[in-house]
This record gives sequence, structure tokens and C-alpha cells, in this order.
Amino acid sequence: MLEKLKSAVPMVIALVLIVVAGSGVVYVLLHIDEVPPAMGAAVIVGTAGLLGYRYQAKLAYDKFVNEQRRERIAPVYDKLIEVLYGAAEGNLAEGEFEQFFREFSRTLLLWAPSDVVALVVDWRESISEDDTPAVSLFRLESLIRIIRKDLGQDHSEADIPRGNLLRLFVNDLDEVE
Repeated sequence: MLEKLKSAVPMVIALVLIVVAGSGVVYVLLHIDEVPPAMGAAVIVGTAGLLGYRYQAKLAYDKFVNEQRRERIAPVYDKLIEVLYGAAEGNLAEGEFEQFFREFSRTLLLWAPSDVVALVVDWRESISEDDTPAVSLFRLESLIRIIRKDLGQDHSEADIPRGNLLRLFVNDLDEVE
């Protein structure tokens, strides 16, 4: 109970400050001709300061949450690439691929952004359908691109042409196409 109260106090204080600042701005606007210019300016500057502070706090919180999410998901993405290399080289033990994807899917549910989840589903469906190997490989490359973007490596196809990420672990890509 005490912890809930402690977490509610900053919210109540912020709400009171917003109401007071909003009331001040409304009062200044309604009584613009009666309010001394210094008081009107102080109310407006104070309100702008509160709004600026709130905006900065929101940006800092979003950055913190994103950093925490990246710390959790980066090792999983790294393991995905390791498993893909193992599959390409034929070095995976029986059942290792399936076991990895069970764990990978569980982590995606909690930590991956929706665009990564959508591409993982799309890629996995392309493997189980009758798509050609080339289609599945290029869907995989799309997944790798979106993972790189999620980790902060936002490159367009102009920077890294289509197929170049696959060529890092598929030697005969031109024959697959």
C-alpha cells in the first residue's frame, strides 16, 4: 500500500502543477487587460517550462525503455545469427533449430517491436510453405534488415544492396536466385 502511495505522489504533484498552470494561463487569457504584463509573462514562461520539462522527461523515459529492451533482445538476435550460420554450414544438432525457435519466439513476445514479430512470422511461414529457397532467403534478409534497424543500424538498400547481407553466409546466392 505504501509503495502505491509513493508512486502516486509524483503523479498527484504533476497533476496539481498542470491544473495550477492551466488555471493561470486561462486567467491571463480571460483577463488580459487587467493582468500586469510581468505576471502574464511569468505565467506563460512557467507553463512553457513545465511543458518542456514534461516533454524532456518523456523523451528520457522512452530512451531508457528502449535501451532496456535492446539489452534484452540483442543477445537473442545474436543467437539467431549464430543458429542461421550453423544451419547454413550444416553444424546444428538434431532439434537444435526447433529448440532455438521456441525460445526465440518466447523472447519476441515480450521484447521485439511489432515489425520484427511480423517479419519473423512471415519468414517462418515462407519456410513451411512451398516458397522457393530464393524467396525464403530474401525474406530472411528482410528480417535481418529489420533486426539491424531495431538495434540502431538503420541502412537502406542503397547502402547495402539486396542480397549483400545474405552473401555474408550464403556462398552460392547467385545460383539460388
